[in-house]
Amino acid sequence: MAPSQPQLSDYLEIYRKFASNLKIRESLLAYSTQTYTVGPTLIWTEDSADLDLFTPGLENYLTFEEPHNNPRTKLYLKKVLLSNRMSKGTILIKEATPENTKKRNTSKPKIPVHFCGYMVDAEGILKIFDPSWHSADPGIYSTTAFYESLDAFGIPYDHAYSRRTHHWQSLLENDVFCQTWTFAWLVCDGIEIALPNTSAEAAERLTEYIQGFSKLFLAMDDILVPMFPTHKWEGYTPEIVFQGIQRCPYLANMIYETF
Repeated sequence: MAPSQPQLSDYLEIYRKFASNLKIRESLLAYSTQTYTVGPTLIWTEDSADLDLFTPGLENYLTFEEPHNNPRTKLYLKKVLLSNRMSKGTILIKEATPENTKKRNTSKPKIPVHFCGYMVDAEGILKIFDPSWHSADPGIYSTTAFYESLDAFGIPYDHAYSRRTHHWQSLLENDVFCQTWTFAWLVCDGIEIALPNTSAEAAERLTEYIQGFSKLFLAMDDILVPMFPTHKWEGYTPEIVFQGIQRCPYLANMIYETF
């Protein structure tokens, strides 16, 4: 049993927000990629008003709303996305927030967001890595309406690991690390990452990725930290957060027992 360390829970929550920041993800992809270029972030929202939550300060992105839904313009989503062949990027899926839904033990509203990754191959096919999808069960985080929107726009796509029999986020009951699974896939530059088969293996794999990314965050803190809103550090410093995560010997146990 892992010892009680409530501050580590805080560190992980900050890590998740940091790794979910679209500008940070784009910068890290540009740093890590060799085979691919960095394509636009693809943002799908069930409520178009929610776009304002993610687009301030973000320049390289596409949505399913104006002006990207007009096939007569050069900003048309399908035209721009599929012209970026041999590119990769983040997909952010935001469902509508139910009224009065709150985060656990806080007064802050819950924002249901799911991350996927994509690569556009040389043939112009969108390959999607959705950690909450497989052919028999889309998972609790996967959003069918997003895929229906791709169909409506006539965007050809396929799933990475389409033959897998379970999805990454099915192994830990409350796995909220889609931002980590997807970034691990994206930084591999198209090389396959191994699918865990047990909850303990999933926790070990997440620990490896989270601690590795924390090390990278610290190495690039002068570039990345200014992109992250100050209040989201919750009074901690980047060094305390990411060094604490890196040095924690029981992180896998905590992820396994908590998630």
